[in-house]
Amino acid sequence: MAEAPQRLPGRPAALGPAVPAAATRAPAPTATVAPTRAPAGLAELLKGAQGVSYKVAYKMTIGAGGQALATEMTVYSKPPKRRTDSSGMMGLGASSTYDLEDGSYICSGQGATGNCSRLPAGGERPPGQAPDDLMKNADTYETTPAGQRQVAGQSAQCFTMKPKRPGASITEAISCITSSGIQVYLQAKMAAGEMTMEATSVSTTVADADFQLPYPVGAAPQIPNLANIPTGQLPPGFPSGQLPPGIPQGQLPPGLPR
Repeated sequence: MAEAPQRLPGRPAALGPAVPAAATRAPAPTATVAPTRAPAGLAELLKGAQGVSYKVAYKMTIGAGGQALATEMTVYSKPPKRRTDSSGMMGLGASSTYDLEDGSYICSGQGATGNCSRLPAGGERPPGQAPDDLMKNADTYETTPAGQRQVAGQSAQCFTMKPKRPGASITEAISCITSSGIQVYLQAKMAAGEMTMEATSVSTTVADADFQLPYPVGAAPQIPNLANIPTGQLPPGFPSGQLPPGIPQGQLPPGLPR
């Protein structure tokens, strides 16, 4: 007669033989790795800049024909308002351009004496607007990521930019944009020469008072267009042998030989 199987102490026989604990342990969960996000494209960064307020001071170098002009520029942005201060560029002396809800203006003067003039829509703009034009028309350029760069304490994604069609004012550029959509570095090649623009300070504090015109509005100024000036001549209105305001002694605007 077969012997009955032995029952473990304290365990009902109906449950059957004991199973080792290791055999019933649930499998360990598999760790999941979050996908690495690709760097934001230029269009994505510029879209993020819509509505962002900032004040950025830049140092600029403009060169052509063996000449180099160092100047400064400060941009205030509080959409839809924008202001650009230029320090002595291309014969205009120090000037400020205001893009406001009711139109665009250029102002220049010293202390309490000066003048502001309304700029015609789509008309000639003061020199130094190329960086703005590049960002406004970024979709007409082929862009390729070109690493990151630290500028004025800001981390920026850089891109090489080449026009999709001939005839663009900027033929090639390297532009560096922060995650907020602020351009902090630009190196651009143009038909007439090259421009380098690098931020020296970045702030997100901008007041409404920064967009108040400093002088009464008067007649529009004559903005020199160097592309139409014959070789060897200075902009109209400047006597022979005299340099435009803001141009260091012994230097001519880019494109004009000594």
